[in-house]
Amino acid sequence: MQKEINSNLISFDIKNIFKHVLFRNSIIYIISKLLNSGIPFLLLPILTRYLTPAEYGMVATYEIVFAIMVILVSLNSDRAVVVKYFKLDKAQLKTFIGNTFIIAFGSFLVFFIFTLLTKNILSHYLKIPANWIISIPIISLSFFVIRLTLSLWEMKEKPIQFGIFQTALTVFNLGLSIYLVTVLNITWKGRLLGIIFSYLFFSLLGTYELIRKKVIQIKFDKAHFQSIINFGLPLIPHTLAAWVFFATDRIFINTMIGVDITGIYTVGYQIGALLAILMSAFNQAWVPFVYRKLKDATFKTKSRIVQFTYLGFVLIFLMAVFINYISPWILKIFVDEAFYSANDFVFWILLGSIARGMYFLVVAYIFYTEKTYIMTYVTSFYALLNIILNYFFIKANGAIGAAQATALVLFLNFVTIWIMSMKVYDMPWFTFLGTKGANEQQ
Repeated sequence: MQKEINSNLISFDIKNIFKHVLFRNSIIYIISKLLNSGIPFLLLPILTRYLTPAEYGMVATYEIVFAIMVILVSLNSDRAVVVKYFKLDKAQLKTFIGNTFIIAFGSFLVFFIFTLLTKNILSHYLKIPANWIISIPIISLSFFVIRLTLSLWEMKEKPIQFGIFQTALTVFNLGLSIYLVTVLNITWKGRLLGIIFSYLFFSLLGTYELIRKKVIQIKFDKAHFQSIINFGLPLIPHTLAAWVFFATDRIFINTMIGVDITGIYTVGYQIGALLAILMSAFNQAWVPFVYRKLKDATFKTKSRIVQFTYLGFVLIFLMAVFINYISPWILKIFVDEAFYSANDFVFWILLGSIARGMYFLVVAYIFYTEKTYIMTYVTSFYALLNIILNYFFIKANGAIGAAQATALVLFLNFVTIWIMSMKVYDMPWFTFLGTKGANEQQ
């Protein structure tokens, strides 16, 4: 009997993978994610010919600040909705979502006033014109609405609606940016206006969709409000620290070497980050799949999840090898000759993307148990380490040292998060091929 049980657990029919809902949904998410997250990549042939490396670096800096502001404005409340989706009934979920809007709008007001008062100081350090800094809290609130709309489709496992909305956003963003940069010839301003107007317009569409589907009720609820704060606040240091991983390198290069090198490095980063984009897309199918399975998980179910995880590790490595091999051709096809040296950074950025992809596959258990304080401690520590290592690695090796430091820290962060995931939620990481635990779950 025991041998029969283990035989069932070990069997892993590759043909069935392609029929699995996880595979089908992943393909749709990957296509839409590639389109949306690949906007900077799709714009490379245009921006690298119409913008100088310094102007391209300024656009990259604006996007980094915007990404950080989204975290501060949203307080991660959209992620709280994802975790609570299978735990609340419909009426409770509507009120819960309404309270995320209350929190996000309140945060927006605070940071909008802050940027108004400090725009000149921020402009001096960020090298972004002061009037453009004011727009960042506005589009951050808009992006929260977009992300919440997409998250609800994600949890309902409706990748087609998700893909259509995200693809439409991409086409609008891409088309408007190209028109403003090439036809009206307003260079970097055209790219930023493309971002601003596309997020504003689609946040209105997202709000309309939430109201039309009656999934939101703006009604203050102390318990829900407190739950969102308890979930989101501990994650702020984590999410900010996470962005330090992807901003520290360019900020240090900006200040220690020059904004023109930042522009070249960013091009290399976008190629190396293709792997992370793919894994981020897969994660959109992975999270609802895992959360749904964990609700009433048997040993056999957990074992299958672990098998999928290890298969994912292998595929991540193979994709990294492929991207590294074709990166010189990508650069020759898509960018101006002034940016060819970006290929020097791709290998190290890919190493970091491998670690980031494996991180996505193991971090879900910490969020599922709502022990987000763990993320704060771990990510904050490695963000600080990343800052220290970036400084010394750049001193020693130049701009490529930034990619080396970030890759090392991302790998250490992945290993630590995996260990912590093992502690907070029991999964058969090392026993699903053996006999231990099988009898206990039958």
